[in-house]
Amino acid sequence: MEYEEFVVELRRGAGDRRYHVMARSSSDGDVEGELVLTERLATARPRVRHVRDSSPRVSRDTRDVVLRSVMPPRDFGHVLFRSLFSAPVGEHFAKTRGAAHQRQRGVRVCIRTSEPALMAIPWELLYSTGDHRFLSQSEETPVVRCFSVAKPLRPIECTLPLKVLLVLSNDPDRPLDLGEEEKRIRNELRELVRGGFVKIECLVGPTRNQLLKALRREKWHVLHYAGHGGYDAVTNEGQLQLKNPNGVGVPLYANDLGLLLGHQSSLRLVILNSCDGARATSEASAANTAARLMEHGVPAVVAMQYEIGDDAATLFAQEIYRAVALEQPIDEAMTNARKAMYLEDSEEWATPVLYLRGGDATLLRTRRRMPLGRFIAASVAVGAAAAIPIALATHGWPSGLFQGGSNASAVAAPPSPAADPPAPSASGAGAAKTSAPAAKGDESPDEAARRTPTITAAPRSAFAPLASSDARSLSVAPNGDVVVGKAPPDFTAPASGGQTVHLSELRGRQVVVFFFPKSGSSCAESCGFRDVYYRLNQKGVSIVGVSGDTDEWLHRYVEYHKIQFPLVSDPNGHLAGAFGVPFHDGHPEAQTFIVGEDGKVKKIYRAVAEPKSHAHDVAVDVGAVR
Repeated sequence: MEYEEFVVELRRGAGDRRYHVMARSSSDGDVEGELVLTERLATARPRVRHVRDSSPRVSRDTRDVVLRSVMPPRDFGHVLFRSLFSAPVGEHFAKTRGAAHQRQRGVRVCIRTSEPALMAIPWELLYSTGDHRFLSQSEETPVVRCFSVAKPLRPIECTLPLKVLLVLSNDPDRPLDLGEEEKRIRNELRELVRGGFVKIECLVGPTRNQLLKALRREKWHVLHYAGHGGYDAVTNEGQLQLKNPNGVGVPLYANDLGLLLGHQSSLRLVILNSCDGARATSEASAANTAARLMEHGVPAVVAMQYEIGDDAATLFAQEIYRAVALEQPIDEAMTNARKAMYLEDSEEWATPVLYLRGGDATLLRTRRRMPLGRFIAASVAVGAAAAIPIALATHGWPSGLFQGGSNASAVAAPPSPAADPPAPSASGAGAAKTSAPAAKGDESPDEAARRTPTITAAPRSAFAPLASSDARSLSVAPNGDVVVGKAPPDFTAPASGGQTVHLSELRGRQVVVFFFPKSGSSCAESCGFRDVYYRLNQKGVSIVGVSGDTDEWLHRYVEYHKIQFPLVSDPNGHLAGAFGVPFHDGHPEAQTFIVGEDGKVKKIYRAVAEPKSHAHDVAVDVGAVR
């Protein structure tokens, strides 16, 4: 998703606990207002930690600080939202969101302040009663902390692989399951590692000197620290834990870490999966570890503003790196990690904080191109009655965390394939013919054929049974123009989860067939149908989604978003064409078809104006929701 910027700059105003607010919209200009930090906001702390058996990743006992004077997160967030977005700032925010919605964009909320009392506030808990949700839990409104910088941050170019330095530092007296965290990170990135696009090196229990040598040895793009951390109330400075040469834990203070990392020009992102890396007090906010790294020039930091349990920290790491594989921007990745933690019944979901220098999430561009055909992308061309192999396309680094593009995401969408796929050969009206895919390297034609799914087309009567012994092939029987009252094209298709969809075999049930754009950019329609799936299923309605993404991509997408119904891969738009759905840049437009129990089209949505509410509208039309 692309974003408009809504920067909220807070400075000390005239009077006790009064702050001047400058709200800057990238599309609608500036508005000034005032924030009054009431006694309730200044002294209360939200209940963001649920006491568990899981060990906290904190280097000293800060539980009394975190848990005192608690408020339910929603109540705290509601009070905070009303205080910050009072008129005219609130009106400006609503106007910006409305304009962004018309352009199918989100609004990134950037909080920028150097006031200690305001830095200590958990802005990630901003709660909109109008939307009935926390802003930071919605892909449409990510919340980030921004730092003013003298020099604008510019993305650097690099050559793949993306290099990740994973630093694990445990304490035998308070052990953490850091091995599980490493396992989950490697699991989420295994395909990229195998393809040579990501390199992971792990340092276990390093000393300061060992960390320094590792930083000098390689040009790292990501530094991930997992272990104990904390905040020293005596020195007012954040710290991480390393080891001395005797294996005894010693603190590495925030300023010292900043000195180590400040000259690492290749470094784009630091993840501090430890307690209190983003913790601020009302007296000394700039001394927390994340803020100090910002001062030393690190472009982006993910850190924890409170203590965090081992289970929640491990889940958070898994979700962040899953987002790397799903091409999500870093702020969107944070949003989905928070939601995953929330769904696991963890009150620690608001603990992670994202800091950005200047607010721009574009961190890095790659010189070498990554052949996504080996991982998640393919391009297919199919004739009216002929099948041809998938042409592996060469794309850039997945568009989530690093490659350049709009200011909305850390990466632009992948470029078009370097070469057009081969033109289809003419064929008769009989069964489709399949040409052998080209082999790669030492691969034999047979091996290439086994790894390459094909799409076949054969003219058959509507809803005639389709024989398909190959679960990896898709067959379509065109039936002319698709209009209400007429049978739609029949098809047999492999789908997510190893399923095979036979449209003809669903006769006797209502069927919703919806085409949706690139799955990695948002979850608007498919997640909408996920949320009403139970009611549709109770009504006897089947759901089938169709996307231009590949099988492997959709498998990850379904697993990540917990989709209960089959999604069909149509990378060349052959199925979309049979339904009369426009197909652009490898993806169909958003259109939906309701097929009645008699096997005829009951309703067609040729334009989906509101993707998030579309599933509910369909549920009403099929009688599943009143």
